[in-house]
Amino acid sequence: MKLKYIKKKMVILIFLIFILQTIYPIAGSSYQISRGEKSIFTLQNRGNILYVGGSGPNNFSSIQKAINAAHDGDTIFVYSGIYYEKIVINKTITLLGENKDTTIIDGSSINNCIKITKDSVIIRDFTIRKGLMGINIIKTSGHEIKNNKIRSNWNGIGLYQVTNSVISENSITDSFFEGINPIESTENTISKNRINWNIYGILFTKSNNNFVYENEFKKNTRGIEMVDQSSNNEIYHNNFYESGEDHAYDDFSNIWDDSYPSGGNYWDDYTGEDNDDDGIGDTPYDISGEGNNKDNYPLMNPYVPQQPPETPIISGPKSGFPGVLYFYHISDTVDPEGDMIYVFWDWDDGNTSGWLGPYNSGEEISSYHTWNTTGIYEIRAKLKDEHGAESGWGKLLVTIPKNKARSMLLYRLLERFELIQKFLINKI
Repeated sequence: MKLKYIKKKMVILIFLIFILQTIYPIAGSSYQISRGEKSIFTLQNRGNILYVGGSGPNNFSSIQKAINAAHDGDTIFVYSGIYYEKIVINKTITLLGENKDTTIIDGSSINNCIKITKDSVIIRDFTIRKGLMGINIIKTSGHEIKNNKIRSNWNGIGLYQVTNSVISENSITDSFFEGINPIESTENTISKNRINWNIYGILFTKSNNNFVYENEFKKNTRGIEMVDQSSNNEIYHNNFYESGEDHAYDDFSNIWDDSYPSGGNYWDDYTGEDNDDDGIGDTPYDISGEGNNKDNYPLMNPYVPQQPPETPIISGPKSGFPGVLYFYHISDTVDPEGDMIYVFWDWDDGNTSGWLGPYNSGEEISSYHTWNTTGIYEIRAKLKDEHGAESGWGKLLVTIPKNKARSMLLYRLLERFELIQKFLINKI
């Protein structure tokens, strides 16, 4: 009798799960990588997760073996350890270290640590050391190299014909030649890095239209040099300290400030005055070289990055019907400096708001939207202040089922499913 009762409850549970999967179609995937009770990183829509240095399914003994088994869109999570490897990334993957201080890729002073030959690769949270090149990126675009310690390589990061990539929040130090060397590379962003104790901090070669801002250059022989027709690069809001020869050298035509009142760069050997106390020197800072370049608005003090507004929390209906207008709100629109703010809405159906505002810091912001087709939509909103500092994305999932009857059934099942599941488990 008891066995019959258990079977009946199991049938009910399976039936409920089937209904949920049928009515609630999956629009995307979200994975959370954990170790013990601690959540390490959350990934959305990046395929399967493979592991290196752990145990159990989907674990590999080397990073390269995991890459060989991966497919475009997959994530490879690498546990702490020292990996003596020569890695080639020829797939669009995310390569994620457990901890940038303890997850180490070592090139043994004879190999490039990482070579990238496929678009849209993400590398985060590693120490990358003792390579001929720490990271060598070739003829590709759309990369993100973030929050790594890249040290004691011949070259830190090499870019050859690379476009639309971001190198941000890394420590790039103790290179025997260049910290970063873009060659024939355009429209890349190099920001918020510590680029210290290299021969050249950045050596641009035949590279144009790149952006370099909010970096620290300290104790390099030369902070930045432009060679071989490198032009139209924008360099501003960087801090230059204690260069061995000169902070910058430029034989061509580049932009060394962000105009007034945003300003240019901080140079620790600038000797001009600031008689109007606006934080910007009254006379330009001359850039060495034959290009007659100047920072027209040198900063009197080291640049301190603008603090962005807090990531917004979106409130409003989480389910609804096609063709119905719904309102959404952001109440925590706080900017640390009290600046005026702007908001950008992305409704996940191809419609965005553009930047709206300005609003006062702390003011509630509301907007509305109608979805015309069924599905699961991820509303996203972000804030930026009047200086351009942007928050992270606030997110809210909204379900738009096919009709009202199914919507009510879905709502009730989602609301009660956990309780039903617990009830069935207790009965069993």
